[in-house]
Amino acid sequence: SPSFRQHFAIELTAANGRMLYLPAGCAHGCQSLEDDTEIYYMASALFAPQDARGVRYDDPALGIRWPLPVSSLSAQDANWPALTI
Repeated sequence: SPSFRQHFAIELTAANGRMLYLPAGCAHGCQSLEDDTEIYYMASALFAPQDARGVRYDDPALGIRWPLPVSSLSAQDANWPALTI
């Protein structure tokens, strides 16, 4: 894909009313920029843990500059591998 290892960032707030649609199979991540934030997440199928895949948020191959330092990360997200392609 021409967009492999590229990323796009957008800020979603109550004030700007934006939403983001991601097609199935598209890697994605989010970071809350304020305390007491609610994130609504819709999926096209029921969660199947055995099918979950991911990459590290700080993978150098992606070069993502997150707006804030990461202060909380799930064990699952902390253990995703780096890209090997």
